[in-house]
Amino acid sequence: MEIYASEGSICDKWQFEFLLREFPEGCFVCKDAGEPVAFVTSIAHGRSGWIGNLIVRQDSRGRGIGKTLTTCAMEALRSAGVRTIWLAATEAGRWIYQKMGFVAVDTINQWIGFGRAGLTQRASMDLDSMLSLDLACWGDRREKLMGMVSEQGKVIACGNSFLVMQQWSCGMAQLGPWVGVDTPPELVEELLKAALAQIGPDTAVFSYVPFRNVVAAMLFAAYDFLIIESHTLMCLGSDAAYAPRHIFSLGSPALG
Repeated sequence: MEIYASEGSICDKWQFEFLLREFPEGCFVCKDAGEPVAFVTSIAHGRSGWIGNLIVRQDSRGRGIGKTLTTCAMEALRSAGVRTIWLAATEAGRWIYQKMGFVAVDTINQWIGFGRAGLTQRASMDLDSMLSLDLACWGDRREKLMGMVSEQGKVIACGNSFLVMQQWSCGMAQLGPWVGVDTPPELVEELLKAALAQIGPDTAVFSYVPFRNVVAAMLFAAYDFLIIESHTLMCLGSDAAYAPRHIFSLGSPALG
């Protein structure tokens, strides 16, 4: 957590606990003289998997540690039967992943803004329904991930769309995962309004949005959100399923 915080990234301890509990064989650390200087995590979702949280301490970079850790995570995912591997790369790391065979698919923009005043309420959605909608986005029933975020956050729904609001220990709130399958834009906006109203006007809100979901970008811009960071969504494998028009926000660049 100390290394992660030094990079200025947003993450809570529960996310690492989830990864270590559900896929410990895909989490690796590199130590130098007994001190941890780098780590990586991964998670398998059936035929697809994600690599995330690759952090190399600044004074240990340029030694090939990141590539070695990524290779270890890839081997763990393949041993688990994963056929397509996803990750969200920084600009500095993109060229490394390209050399390893990863292909750029999209850009994931991190938008940030604030909640709003209001009293709008929405119903929740059961886990099976969430899994069916998420399946249309990624081609896998990502039960561990959806179960974790639905327990960690609060789910609201409207038609064939659900949105998870997650509260972070730093005081910020996150919107995502957010899925809308063939949902009219006006209903999608109603879901966003309800979420921002429940979060409230004094809380900063962030969300990881695929660039190729134009409706999501227009909505966030209309509600005065700004892009503060971007990552390249990359994949390795020929069995990739990705439907950005249904994905309004990811749960995390490290988890999908």
